[in-house]
Amino acid sequence: MKKFLLGFLVFQLITFAASAQLQKGNKILGGTINYSTSTTTSDNSGAAGGQINKTNNFNVSPSLGFFVTDRTVVGLMFDINSYSNESSGLTGLSFRINSNQFGFGPFVRRYFSLKEWVAFYGQAELGFSNQKTELTYPSFPNQNSELTTKAINLSTSLGLAFFPTNWMSVDLSINPLTFTHQITRQKEVSPNTIEGNTNTFNFNLTSNSFQLGAHFFFNMK
Repeated sequence: MKKFLLGFLVFQLITFAASAQLQKGNKILGGTINYSTSTTTSDNSGAAGGQINKTNNFNVSPSLGFFVTDRTVVGLMFDINSYSNESSGLTGLSFRINSNQFGFGPFVRRYFSLKEWVAFYGQAELGFSNQKTELTYPSFPNQNSELTTKAINLSTSLGLAFFPTNWMSVDLSINPLTFTHQITRQKEVSPNTIEGNTNTFNFNLTSNSFQLGAHFFFNMK
């Protein structure tokens, strides 16, 4: 009897979680944090000797939304990324790449309840980003350059949100459609400046494109 009552209470809690989280006036907080580092050593018997390549990458992407109606969220997303890559050999540093990016933009998400503890959602995002990349060649300073990239990104995502508690969801999502307009400006040590525009459309439905994340809900009533 005690086990039955415990199971019933858990079921009621999950049912309440899914319905309470998606109500008008609530707030939603989410995002991702990623850090990776790698060192690759290649043994070259030639005159240049071996090479050591070091890479570091850090990314944080927070998001904050507000339920304007039941099951409809409007909010802002941010993206901050820092990347560095160095290659060196017996003669010292061969080259260095440092890149920093900042992006932000609005998003709209709509939930569709499937069960008491799971909901399907669709999301549209409009992002603006600015990236600065510096390429340094100590042995050939005349080849140093600075690359500035500005981009507008329009993307969609589809996902499933699972509600284990009344304040959290675990999300499985995919970004099937993405369109990017990119403006690149490369400034070299010499007065030369190279500019270019790129439009990219991606249709991505592979098993590698699935992402796992989490969101936290705040009941403001």
